[in-house]
Amino acid sequence: MAHGHSTGTRLKDNPYAKLTGSGVINAEGQLVRTHVSHPTRSAIERFQEKVRVSETLSYNGSPCWEWMGCRSKTTGYGQFKPDGRRGAKLSSPHRFSYEHHVGPIPDGHEVDHLCKVRHCCNPEHLEAVTVQVNRKRRNEDQTRCKWGHELTADNVYINPKGARMCRECNRQRTRDFLARNPGYEKRMQFPCRQKD
Repeated sequence: MAHGHSTGTRLKDNPYAKLTGSGVINAEGQLVRTHVSHPTRSAIERFQEKVRVSETLSYNGSPCWEWMGCRSKTTGYGQFKPDGRRGAKLSSPHRFSYEHHVGPIPDGHEVDHLCKVRHCCNPEHLEAVTVQVNRKRRNEDQTRCKWGHELTADNVYINPKGARMCRECNRQRTRDFLARNPGYEKRMQFPCRQKD
């Protein structure tokens, strides 16, 4: 045991050290680590520190509450630890806001942003809906695919998983694949289907 540290056991199980009000005392009676108590703040206090009322984003005349804390780089949703500890389970600030200001989220429901701003946590802009309703609303709001093609009735098909897909993007993927793989179409044709 070097410098009064145990070898992987927890402090309460360590026979060589004991925890006192001022820190950790080793077997020789030396103070080896001081205990610093941090003032605890409630989750709502920490939440409110990271929210800014938007001057530009609003829904039905009510401003969005923009989450200024950590956000996911991939989805744009905020991230928040209600109990504030390192390693604690992450939650979403919009879910925390809904549960704090409105009430518990029913089982099988998600919190939908009526304002369509993913980092908004104004409880007036949030509604608990089923997963199906949330997906339907998202699809209805989407007028273009991620490559900018309009999602009209002529340009949309439903894939086997039930998702709306852009026909023009599918055509482009096929053209790109065939350009990278010359002769693929000919190899895939069956002899009985080949024309003389």
